[in-house]
Amino acid sequence: MEKLIKISVRELVEFILRRGDIETGLLATVDRAQEGARIHRMIQKITEKMIRLRFMLNI
Repeated sequence: MEKLIKISVRELVEFILRRGDIETGLLATVDRAQEGARIHRMIQKITEKMIRLRFMLNI
């Protein structure tokens, strides 16, 4: 039988803010690092396109 835990959203958010994250272990760390790297690459591509466009407009 599954154990049902009732908690308010506020309590959950306060817990996460105190403890850092509800996920633990190496897998959570690796997933978070990969997601951060993916987002960083996406931002770099957008920034490069904006720089190229700005350069083209200034010529």
